[in-house]
Amino acid sequence: MLLASAYPAMAPLIEASPEDVALLARGGARAARDARFYRRAAASLVAREGVERGLRILARREKLRIALRELLPQASGDVDVTAQELSDLADACIGAALDEALAWADARFGFPMTSRGERCRSWSSAWASSGDAS
Repeated sequence: MLLASAYPAMAPLIEASPEDVALLARGGARAARDARFYRRAAASLVAREGVERGLRILARREKLRIALRELLPQASGDVDVTAQELSDLADACIGAALDEALAWADARFGFPMTSRGERCRSWSSAWASSGDAS
């Protein structure tokens, strides 16, 4: 396959998950995706597969898709588009993992409280309401 030849480090991903290649073959590689797409995809896969497995599936599929798009003549975008997609993908994966870690810590230790006894706003919810995480 062209993708494994161009990016030898991806060969094990391709061999381990041929279903991902089938998804790409059905035309899922051409359009760039944005941060909202990645957050929704992360939430969906985490709900269905669990955090660790869901995020691995998302990261693997999207890295393959982005790499393939770079090889397609009409689909290859500017390096800025690729960099933004990789950044948005990483942001969504880190955000989902952080949400899971905070939920675990809250369940284990209770919610963080201010010195006045009020519940602290977590970094994750502060980030999500900042406008950057729209």
